[in-house]
Amino acid sequence: MAVSVDDVAASYTRGISRELTITPMQTIPAESIVTVLIRYEGTPDDGWINYGDGVMVFGEPTSASGWYPVNEHPLDKATYTLRITTDANLTVAANGLLTQTLKQDNGLVTYVFEPRDPMASYLVTVAIGEFDIVTDESANGIPIRNYFSVGVSNFARRQFDQTAEMLDFYETVFGPYPFEVYGVVVHDTFIGAALETQTLSTFGVDMAGERVAAHELTHQWFGNSISLTDWRDIWLNEGFASYGEILWIEHDEGRAAADAAIRQWYTEMANVTPARNVSAQTLASGLDSLDVDGIILDNAQASTAVETLMGDFLSSSDLNTLIESLPEEDISASDLFDIIKRVEFEPTPLRPSRLHAFGVLLGVADQLGTLPPVPGDPGANRLFSGVVYLRGGLTLHALRLEVGDEAFFNILREYTARYQNGNARTADFIAIAEEISRQDLESFFNAWLYQLEVPDIPAMNLSWMET
Repeated sequence: MAVSVDDVAASYTRGISRELTITPMQTIPAESIVTVLIRYEGTPDDGWINYGDGVMVFGEPTSASGWYPVNEHPLDKATYTLRITTDANLTVAANGLLTQTLKQDNGLVTYVFEPRDPMASYLVTVAIGEFDIVTDESANGIPIRNYFSVGVSNFARRQFDQTAEMLDFYETVFGPYPFEVYGVVVHDTFIGAALETQTLSTFGVDMAGERVAAHELTHQWFGNSISLTDWRDIWLNEGFASYGEILWIEHDEGRAAADAAIRQWYTEMANVTPARNVSAQTLASGLDSLDVDGIILDNAQASTAVETLMGDFLSSSDLNTLIESLPEEDISASDLFDIIKRVEFEPTPLRPSRLHAFGVLLGVADQLGTLPPVPGDPGANRLFSGVVYLRGGLTLHALRLEVGDEAFFNILREYTARYQNGNARTADFIAIAEEISRQDLESFFNAWLYQLEVPDIPAMNLSWMET
């Protein structure tokens, strides 16, 4: 490997985590622009997949650094020129517009692609293989080029016949398409995923489907043009793309079909944290299973713990009576449990959020089992859980019902316009939603994004308790 800064050789080191640290020969003045050239060779690993005679490149959130040096975070977008040289009998597909095809005398050919809009590193893709190319154009003149591995069936290819119509429709609800070109590449292999690689979504043949096509196209606005500031806000990508599926179903099949899909999603999400009846005996057994030796609570702490745990089981007056019966002096957790276990109540669903909050108050949350993720902050290991996708999409549908169609679609169009080619946080979207709807939506988004139980949707008679 060789590294230079403004054509002057520079020293470098590589850390255990593959971090490349470059030290120029001279100090670089603040705010100056420099050109760093890194020449390297080798066998790519993460994100670069060889199959048969073909190559496909995709992976999220971190895979790009497996085949080229990059600061791998969506905040650090860049424009690219991609030059790929391969055998003349193979075709290359990549992000952006194909600007040159350079044939060489040695039987090789170089393809040059120019994606001119800023792009997050994980959205860069290269596909090499034997492809059939199908072209089309949207009503607004956006060129569409779909690449199908020669072995891909006609059935799989037909799943993308409506790409131009989808693009036209999404421009009416999201605003202008943010890039110069669009298309898909469908590889003749099973990969168990699809990815919204910018301007050229990547599919395995197993993921070739109309709804998945709608999902990945929606990502071009939400996730690609507007990228994340922080990965914990991944619902801004996946929830929006999932709701893009619903909007396409509504457009193509009608509102009843879209509502049916929403109801199915709601049932799935309600059952992530199901409403299970808890009896007084069951609660007592659960309390007995907790190790609370040495835990002492003052009156205020004990009162809060009782209110938190018993709020679903007792009426307000009965709850107040129970709290008033607590001793004014400090009490051990085990003695508090004995008081709680003497309370009689009818079997009633206990909200998981109450149980978790109770565990946090007593410092025993780790004894209550692993919590399911919430869409607003799912955790590093659960970025792509179903909760992020489906409950994220449900959040948008609930918002639409809350503010009305006119305000809702104005919110989407303002969001895509204001943050085009940039980055956003959940707070940025909420601010636009409140600005346009003229409503205080803090409690709405808190319930939908950060609480364990899926909120009710009264307009559709959907209730967590009843589901």
